[in-house]
Amino acid sequence: MYGPVTQYGPNLIATPPYGSLAKYNFEDGTIGGWQPAQNCSLANTTNQSQGGTRSLQVTSTAAADMYPTAWASGTSSFIVTPGLPYTLQAWTRANTVARNVTAQMQFLNAAGSNILTTPASYTLNSTTGWTLHYTNGVAPPLAVYCQCLVYFQAPGSIGEIHYIDLVSANQGWFYSQ
Repeated sequence: MYGPVTQYGPNLIATPPYGSLAKYNFEDGTIGGWQPAQNCSLANTTNQSQGGTRSLQVTSTAAADMYPTAWASGTSSFIVTPGLPYTLQAWTRANTVARNVTAQMQFLNAAGSNILTTPASYTLNSTTGWTLHYTNGVAPPLAVYCQCLVYFQAPGSIGEIHYIDLVSANQGWFYSQ
């Protein structure tokens, strides 16, 4: 069973000005600010959805780890306050082959350089249902921005498809019971 996020504010991905850059759901038919950071291509699709009728389709372009990020650059991601806790949650589903997946936050300095990435906590996604992936982290000293990513471990071939939907980033902690 999953516990609630102790939220101290709105979904930072969905709230302007940043919500106009990265979508937490994909109901508008676009990829909405998500970028193919490593070994993948992205598309909006109606093939699967966790909430609504659409999701983000992530297709491997190499038989290697792949991940999209929620903004084109770190300095266009949401602003954080050092010392405060943040949570990233994302739902994923595999098309034909389940893989280990993790949600991670990269805390960046004012120049957009990574100063801390939350630890990877892999959970196997599924071809028959949606899997929730989450991470918690405290913004370190000098952190100004937070880049969100969903990391798929070692797709076995080019063209392997996974889906992402209902992504949220909040100030506060998420816990499971």
